[in-house]
Amino acid sequence: MNKSKVVFFVLRLLDGGGVTTHCASLATALHAEGYHVIFICGGDESTFKGAEWFENQGFTIFNIGFSKKGTVKNYLKNISSYRRFVSLIYRYKPEIIHCHFRSTAIFAMIARVLTGAKSILTVHLHNMPSTAITRFFLSQFDHYIVISSEIKQELIDLNVDPERITRIYNGVDNARYINAGPDTKKELRLKYGFPPDKLFLIVVARLVKIKSIDTFINGIAELSKASRDRIQCVIVGEGSQMKKLRDLTEDLRLQEIIEFVGYRDPVDYYRLSDVFVLPSMKEGFSMAVVEAMLSGLVILRTPTSGCYDQVIDNENGFIFPFYDHKALAEKIEFLNANPAKVKSMQDVSNSLAESRFTLKVMTERTVEIYERLISRVDVGQVAVEEEIEVS
Repeated sequence: MNKSKVVFFVLRLLDGGGVTTHCASLATALHAEGYHVIFICGGDESTFKGAEWFENQGFTIFNIGFSKKGTVKNYLKNISSYRRFVSLIYRYKPEIIHCHFRSTAIFAMIARVLTGAKSILTVHLHNMPSTAITRFFLSQFDHYIVISSEIKQELIDLNVDPERITRIYNGVDNARYINAGPDTKKELRLKYGFPPDKLFLIVVARLVKIKSIDTFINGIAELSKASRDRIQCVIVGEGSQMKKLRDLTEDLRLQEIIEFVGYRDPVDYYRLSDVFVLPSMKEGFSMAVVEAMLSGLVILRTPTSGCYDQVIDNENGFIFPFYDHKALAEKIEFLNANPAKVKSMQDVSNSLAESRFTLKVMTERTVEIYERLISRVDVGQVAVEEEIEVS
């Protein structure tokens, strides 16, 4: 592929968060496909924390200093940023302007007027305000990528043409997260000092209030004694609620069942587990769930964004209501009593993730949109995910 195909990734900030991580993975994969990705960012030093890592990976980065907040006042204040952007447009002549925050729409508009470059907006978060300025800037793009069904519907509700919206799920490296067989699970459990033959539940999350880990702990407490005797749980992560959650575990006398291991690489813990639990009150599109699915785990999660893309109820997991530890306990009781169902749900989880949530699939579908835009072909719905058999 022609190495001259230049893409500008335009971000408000490089902060090491989920959007930044996603852009790093996608840019690396696009480079292997022959694209030269250049990062155009704003913000001050406090919002530019990821720059050193990106530079060490060989990415070209320009901080042109625009405000991270997309208000009319800030747009008018950013004249020097626009001048810098114009000079970069003429220097690199990008064919695609790929924005990852809607507040950067003005840069896509500038590039289109000056060079005719095509523009894409990836919408990573839902609950966008239904304001006139939001609708105006949303209307400025040639195509839209959304990472969940909920976000797609929001754009449609904001009068974006559905034919210009493509759902492309965030993908991860499926060579790292694999579906371990029973022998590997047993070996890893013995390695880490866990009983080898129990139903194993895992939570991987920051231990902060919004993750609602107390719902998980209270759900375990709600189980019958017989069920508690047949399970083992591990919580991977750190955060401000660590002490509170440990105290709750001890108060409920569950310290023999629930182990806190702190911040660790979760790969081995996924592989030794059977069931992944996400009791969170709010998520964008949980990549921990994707990692767990690729690792072949049953998913129990709340109805935050992305849940219906990740979970086919009663096929690879269950969706339970927010804060409802009793509903969670019922699902765990069911899994405990039906080991054959657990195995079939694990297989569906892995198959679903392989078809939807890998870095390879994400990159292929993004490249298809790029190529059609560059060729001036109507993009339409070019990245509809394949359904899999779950029966």
